[in-house]
Amino acid sequence: MFLKRCVVVALVACALSCGGAEPDCLVDCDQCPGNPNLQYPACVTCQPQFTGPDCQECSQPHFKAPGCTECKAGFKGPDCDECTVIQKAMPDCKECKPEFQGTYCFECTNPKMMLPDCKTCQARYAGSECEQCFSDKKQAPDCTECIDVTRQGDDCVACAGAWTGINCDICPPELGGPKCDQFVFTDLSERGGGACGLRPDGSAICWGNTGVEQGTYTPPDSCFGHCQAGDLTGPYTQVAACSGVHCGLDEAGSAVCWGAVGDGQGFGHDGAFEMFAVGHNHACGLKANGSVECWGSDEGGQVSGECFNGTDNCQAGSVLGPYQEMAVGHGFTLAIDTFGRVTGWGRNRYGQVTADVDDYYAAGGIELGSVGADLNGPYKHVYGASACACGLLESGEAVCWGMKTKGNMDIPPGPFVDLAVSVMGWTNCGLRGDGTITCWGELAEEVEAFYAGRTYTQLAGACALSTDNLAFCMADEVTGMTSTPTYPIQ
Repeated sequence: MFLKRCVVVALVACALSCGGAEPDCLVDCDQCPGNPNLQYPACVTCQPQFTGPDCQECSQPHFKAPGCTECKAGFKGPDCDECTVIQKAMPDCKECKPEFQGTYCFECTNPKMMLPDCKTCQARYAGSECEQCFSDKKQAPDCTECIDVTRQGDDCVACAGAWTGINCDICPPELGGPKCDQFVFTDLSERGGGACGLRPDGSAICWGNTGVEQGTYTPPDSCFGHCQAGDLTGPYTQVAACSGVHCGLDEAGSAVCWGAVGDGQGFGHDGAFEMFAVGHNHACGLKANGSVECWGSDEGGQVSGECFNGTDNCQAGSVLGPYQEMAVGHGFTLAIDTFGRVTGWGRNRYGQVTADVDDYYAAGGIELGSVGADLNGPYKHVYGASACACGLLESGEAVCWGMKTKGNMDIPPGPFVDLAVSVMGWTNCGLRGDGTITCWGELAEEVEAFYAGRTYTQLAGACALSTDNLAFCMADEVTGMTSTPTYPIQ
């Protein structure tokens, strides 16, 4: 009653002062005294755009007080029910609409759709969810590659990569694989994260922890003078690699090297070698007369076959032979004499040379598996690694000696035609006559799984050469080994 009386008094006063003639005064008289947000003339309820006990709040949440006629920041439209940024969703305009994502909602949730609405497929896609290719010659999911791997281009007409011929179905003999982008090799070598492959024309390609090398190698500045240039075009008859040291055996039988010089083994060596091998700190070659000539570090007697004063765990041996095959390990050299017996010289801490160490290595309590290994053979191949070695008997059975750990000497029955020692971790592998690979040791299952589905002719450390002369290498973060490079080399 009091409020109504006050309203009447106010209205009378307004009429007397305005005389009903002044428009501005009339406007003022259309408002409730004390609270213009009340509904005139009753002045009891709020005007439509206001709410709250004192009608000081906007009835629509996205309008801005005090007038409740303008939208708050981030909203637009007659009823402020739209987001200023069209990619954001009501009711608060803070979250992205389902079809948008990102900090500012300027990315399509489906990467195959395009802005501004993220409802239209990019040019190469089709379908309600852009799950199909616009061209029936392209293959999902990215629709960039032609279904026919021999073709390329937007219209999939031009021959892809190295494919040639009217029908793009001819792959050059130096390449192979389903896409004609894998290099064909006739010889393969890998150790310590470095690999080299010998191509049919006698040139070499090397890869691994030092990158990919081909043609003329120029040492990078990062070598700081510890690398040497080299010519990979050859022609070479054999390749050998160990970490950053890469070499080829030229037609005269000399070892030509490039890359890291290591402990001198990377300088190469002149000589009429029939075969050669490169290790972590030395290299050796087998001559036609059966003698072995080595170069590099001789700290353990691995080069000269002599044990010097103060040399621990050294085994002396003769480099004269005659021998029919040789191999190098980390600080030791092994050879097979004309009777098929394995002998050697250099570091023998774990019995990797003599196979007769019968105690534990004091520094780590490492069990040695050399006792009982018969080195009299007859052997046809021998293989050296860091702390162990293996040999392949004429019967095809494998024998290993040296450090025994993590199943590396749990040798399965043969026969085998080739072996690889310390392929990855403490894992050894054998190549069978049917081209399949059997492994034992620390990562045997993983290594076998990698090689499964193909057949091979040669094992080379963490790599293997398939029956169609393609190299398959396992990437290894520990050594820096990478997968085999493909054509064209970037």
